[in-house]
Amino acid sequence: MADVTPSAPPPTAPVAPAPAMAPMDPRVTVAAAPPPPAAPAPELAPAPLSASVSPPARAAANDDSSSSEAPSEPSKKRTSVWSRFTTGSVYAAEVSRRRTEAAGLLALWSAAVTVEGLARFITADATRELLPDARPSTVVPPLLPFLGAIFEVAFGAVGLMVAVVELAFASGGVWPTVVFLAAHVPLSWFTYVVWVFVVPAYRWRLNETTPLGGPGDVVSVASTHGLIASGVVTSVAFCAALQGGQFVFGLRLLAFQAQQAVEAPPALLTVGLGYNRLRAMFWSALMVIGGGGTLAAGIILTIVLDGGRVTAPAFFSFPPHVGVFPIQSIVTGGVMIAHGLIGLVAAAVAGRAAFGRSTVALHVHTTPLVWLVLLLNFCLVQVAAIGPATAGMGPGRASTAAAVHMGLTLVASFIGPYFVVAASRDADEDSLNVRETPP
Repeated sequence: MADVTPSAPPPTAPVAPAPAMAPMDPRVTVAAAPPPPAAPAPELAPAPLSASVSPPARAAANDDSSSSEAPSEPSKKRTSVWSRFTTGSVYAAEVSRRRTEAAGLLALWSAAVTVEGLARFITADATRELLPDARPSTVVPPLLPFLGAIFEVAFGAVGLMVAVVELAFASGGVWPTVVFLAAHVPLSWFTYVVWVFVVPAYRWRLNETTPLGGPGDVVSVASTHGLIASGVVTSVAFCAALQGGQFVFGLRLLAFQAQQAVEAPPALLTVGLGYNRLRAMFWSALMVIGGGGTLAAGIILTIVLDGGRVTAPAFFSFPPHVGVFPIQSIVTGGVMIAHGLIGLVAAAVAGRAAFGRSTVALHVHTTPLVWLVLLLNFCLVQVAAIGPATAGMGPGRASTAAAVHMGLTLVASFIGPYFVVAASRDADEDSLNVRETPP
């Protein structure tokens, strides 16, 4: 047997050892590979209600970016001044909110004005001769109260229309509000003078006594003059709060409309936003004056009636004092005076640390209760107690007084506190240097 020896594997080429890696110096920082270039971001149109960039600056930015290769968006049409979303306001969101608030209050005041005008129109009796030939000198010319009632319906309805367009359709404009305010001034002053001063003045000239039903319950001529005067004093306060308040809220609506229509509206268009502290003091002082007239009427009647009530079917009627319970008039007058005095103090100290805030809060939180007292006196208890001329037949003889006085008492109770809060808000914004509306 042959000796077989296995052959050795063929020789392979020697493999060079891998070079040893030098230890990395910890002081050396290896930079990461730069990311791939990002795609250019599309050009964004400026925010329509930006508070940080003015329209001229936005226009310049758009001009500079027009040379880039990215296609620019088509330019948007300028928003009409009829829209509340106009882009010219610096504080657009807050201005829009307050514009809606002013429109709502204008609608409330205008509705009350319209209702009062309609009630006066019915009272004026358009079916009679408006310019009678044989009119006694002590009788008011029928044409005057008739025109006053027509004018009140007119500016009340126009104000209501302007406000409802704002609220219902989120649109409105400067010029319709300007026209309303321009027409309001002569018409409202005519109505105010005729119904608050002229009509009572003719009644004064009659120099008559006032029977109150019971034996010996007769108001003398002097006391009748005092009751007429007390009615005039209270009417001055109530009607100023009604018609004057409608005008003021129209001014505030105009101011916010102007702020959204142009970047820098003329000061004449924004006058409704200033003087909140003075307005608060003015309306609160009127509440004190109206309360004084109501208190005086109650005292005079209480003296005549020896503390009792008017004997049915008689009742006292010295507008807005209508009813049968003099004691209730005294209580109401005292509440009105107290509420007005608190309002004067709150307006004076609004924005002054804790005392100012607590006084404003007291004034605001008691306002609904005050209105309830006025509502019971001028609309519910006193008027309902008069009753019809014949028991069980027809509505009360002074039923229109309830409709008229409801709006009067509401606006007279709330307009003072509203501006007290506005004055407090102005003071807070001034202390933080963040006022969002012109001073």
